Amino acid sequence: MDSDSMIVKVTIDGQDIYLEEQPNGTWEKLATAPTYGGVYPITITLLADNGSVTVIGSDDPELGKLLQLIVQGKSIAGQRMLEYLPRFLQDVREIQTILESEGHEIDRLRDNIQLVINDAYIMSASETRIQQWEQRLKITSVGNLNQRKAFLLATLRGQGKLNESKIKTVVNAFTDGDAIVTFQNSVLDIKILPPDNGDVYLFPDVERALRPRVPAHLGLSVRRWYSTWNDIKLNFADWSIVASYGTWQNVKNYIPPQ
Repeated sequence: MDSDSMIVKVTIDGQDIYLEEQPNGTWEKLATAPTYGGVYPITITLLADNGSVTVIGSDDPELGKLLQLIVQGKSIAGQRMLEYLPRFLQDVREIQTILESEGHEIDRLRDNIQLVINDAYIMSASETRIQQWEQRLKITSVGNLNQRKAFLLATLRGQGKLNESKIKTVVNAFTDGDAIVTFQNSVLDIKILPPDNGDVYLFPDVERALRPRVPAHLGLSVRRWYSTWNDIKLNFADWSIVASYGTWQNVKNYIPPQ
């Protein structure tokens, strides 16, 4: 990823901090730490000029343990517990120490609660949780984490009797879009329309998700019913041919040879 066209954003306790590249190649930014002491998860977002986004969070199996900000200071939970005590006890040093120690543990539990909530949903789950789902469903991991989540979601949506609605639901898990489903000569013909979300998905994964659901006596044809810029490059000799289509909508409607 070219650093000249990259934005590095660090998110701590809901605050977005945009780092600045230094002459020595490092990235840094002076920012104010959270008010209360505790352990704060860090999320790093890399935004490239070509539109690609890379997110590294505290659930990353390799870097997650390093992406934590430890603030030495008063615990949020510790301060709240102290406020419930009578005033004459709030100034006792032993009580302050005990509640401060317990407060940090409660703060950590609060952070873990959010991780548990995230893991309850496929699209926000950590990689560790996705691996557990894949092992249980005997799914082979292919692609990046977001692509694996899409395939897992499609697999779960595809359970039960296969029909037109079910097929469209599976395709939608990858593209957020629609599909044209027809049945002719014992073959399920599925034409995938342009994705609505703009995300890059693994096209072969659509067939991989549908194949186990199709009865053995039926054929399956999955086609991309739209063109990419690479299709235009491969199938048009020069820009004059592209211009002959008149409008960009006509170019968009071009279907490459299948």
